[in-house]
Amino acid sequence: MVLDQDSVIPFNDRTALYGDGCFTTIAVSNKKPELLALHLQRLKRDCDKLFIQFNDWTDLEKTILELSLTQHYDVVKVVISRGQGGRGYSPTTCINSTAYLSLSSIPVHYSNWRKDGVSMGISSIQLAIQPLLAGIKHLNRLEQVLIKRELDKLEYDDVVVCDTNGHVIETSAGNLFWRKADTWFTPNLESSGVIGVMRNHVFDLLKSNNIELKQVVAGVNELFLADEIAISNCLMGWVPVRSLKGTNDENWSNNLSNIQSIFTSTKDN
Repeated sequence: MVLDQDSVIPFNDRTALYGDGCFTTIAVSNKKPELLALHLQRLKRDCDKLFIQFNDWTDLEKTILELSLTQHYDVVKVVISRGQGGRGYSPTTCINSTAYLSLSSIPVHYSNWRKDGVSMGISSIQLAIQPLLAGIKHLNRLEQVLIKRELDKLEYDDVVVCDTNGHVIETSAGNLFWRKADTWFTPNLESSGVIGVMRNHVFDLLKSNNIELKQVVAGVNELFLADEIAISNCLMGWVPVRSLKGTNDENWSNNLSNIQSIFTSTKDN
């Protein structure tokens, strides 16, 4: 069952009790949801990995399109819950998986980020390694809550986040890319992190422009050796990193490639 943006999540819903579900956040431009096919594809994949039986995909897509067309908002967030019921953690008697939709606005600072770039620190909080949940944008976001709490006390726009093995994974709320010479790199997310919709879109863009992109396991030192660094998610788009402060400072402001122009010219609305 698909509920509209005025719905309230009941306390006995498993999203409230256990974070038992997944979500996606869709940017709306010119009254059209951007990258909608990729968002729905990711939701379906995540539901399959979490064994959530949600079948109202046609109604969900229709509702997203209607909200994008008629409302004065530029973000549609979709949360899919396993539903209500089940004794304790067990989902065996859970019924009626549900999609909850909410509307909001894109953070105003993202436009400045795209233009001016961001300063990045390195979070002291590390992500757990769990291949069963890796890649999924599930509702258990306590790690990100702690990371954001730490970030609020720092003088950076965002932070690089590693896993417990010290490998670079992502940022506080986005995916991470870096370039060395003509090759782009991004963290391998088989054991931790979120496979973002924008990340997949970047993969497609680089491939269509014959630009090499490799998924790698790398430490923070690789970032300091890069010629260019960028971060992305569906609301911020493609954002250059102007400085990374760890043991020393680096500045990439004068060494940007043409990815931003490719990104802008081929953006899927």
